[in-house]
Amino acid sequence: MKGRTSLAAELWLSNASMCIEGGVDPKILQALLGHSFIKMTMNIYSHFCQVAFDLASRALEAVASGGAKVIRMLRREEKGGPR
Repeated sequence: MKGRTSLAAELWLSNASMCIEGGVDPKILQALLGHSFIKMTMNIYSHFCQVAFDLASRALEAVASGGAKVIRMLRREEKGGPR
């Protein structure tokens, strides 16, 4: 089955990506995944960090432009709720 990933591998990748998107510290993620070095974790999963950077950027913009009200609106938007 060359070229196909197992369900376990897909679940592992999904778990790691959700941790990153949820703001889990990379060192914590390293420990959860059992990696010896942070470099390994970041080399494998760094492409998921863009989503986390985008969310952080939006949150900072929200604070700068209107504070907590805007952040609450962003959270609802992420969950698919009304704006």
